Amino acid sequence: MRASYKVKRDESVDQILELLKGRRSMAQIAKHLLRGVEEGSAQLLAKIQKERLTGQGPFPVAQKRLGNVSGHLKETMRFSRATFAGGKLKTSVGSNVKYFGRHEFGGGGRQVRVGAHRVKAHTRTKLFGRSQRVEIPAHTRQAYLRKDNMPKREPVMAGVREHAGRIYGITIEKHLIRALEGGLA
Repeated sequence: MRASYKVKRDESVDQILELLKGRRSMAQIAKHLLRGVEEGSAQLLAKIQKERLTGQGPFPVAQKRLGNVSGHLKETMRFSRATFAGGKLKTSVGSNVKYFGRHEFGGGGRQVRVGAHRVKAHTRTKLFGRSQRVEIPAHTRQAYLRKDNMPKREPVMAGVREHAGRIYGITIEKHLIRALEGGLA
């Protein structure tokens, strides 16, 4: 499952591209654009990790943040190498951690299977709305289906929406100016 977000090009980037067209080949310009996107992706990922995947949770869904329990999700976040095809630059940010998609995109209300499992003995103080102490013995619960109502928190998409335009604008412009000045050919 992927979400996409389109970053609008800055006017200054368009102006620099016009200046470069007569001075550099499209392959050289593309190389600088890719470097700018990859540097921007690294900065964006660091910003998302710092602002959206840290702190003592749980956080309200509206904050679009995830608390840090083990740090595993934060450590496995990566961005893909930027590609340039059909006049479009593409990259992605994500994680291969199993539960990342459920937090980013939500449960969607689909049916999920809960496997049979053992329940430890415990005490309940309320049963059917009445206050009464009831001892529940250890037992095995059969497998069953339930609805997955995990809310869509989208910490990564929120970070992308908030910071991508500014970060990519700065890094791409920096690399195009470098190309204009003749560096990193």
